[in-house]
Amino acid sequence: MALRAAIVLWSAQGQSATSIARTLGITPRTVHRCRQRWRNMGMEGLADSPRPGRPPRVSPEYLELLLRTVETDPRQLGFVFSRWTCARLASYLEQRTQVAISPWWVNELLHCHGFAWRRTKLTTQHLADEGEKRDLL
Repeated sequence: MALRAAIVLWSAQGQSATSIARTLGITPRTVHRCRQRWRNMGMEGLADSPRPGRPPRVSPEYLELLLRTVETDPRQLGFVFSRWTCARLASYLEQRTQVAISPWWVNELLHCHGFAWRRTKLTTQHLADEGEKRDLL
């Protein structure tokens, strides 16, 4: 949208389509199309047109539930585990929303919102007794 707005502003200042295209690294044809959309539709012509393809399965409500759930202790929701995994989150949210999202995609959504996942490492550091540590190893 910003690119189309720049085209309209520079056109209003008297810049040629070739000059605008060279400055922005686009084709003059793109400049002409943008100008035409501006003349026909005004400000609405600057907005993106709908894109073809499958509509997204993740709604804003789903995303809100995901972000709220990931910050909730699973034990508060009746689970026996204390940490979420992407697979657990995907399964839980599928039960709640009937929307099936892969664990990989859940991870991508969380990553886009600033969450970082790491695999839990098995460790014996929390055990005080050396005998217990040897038995586990």
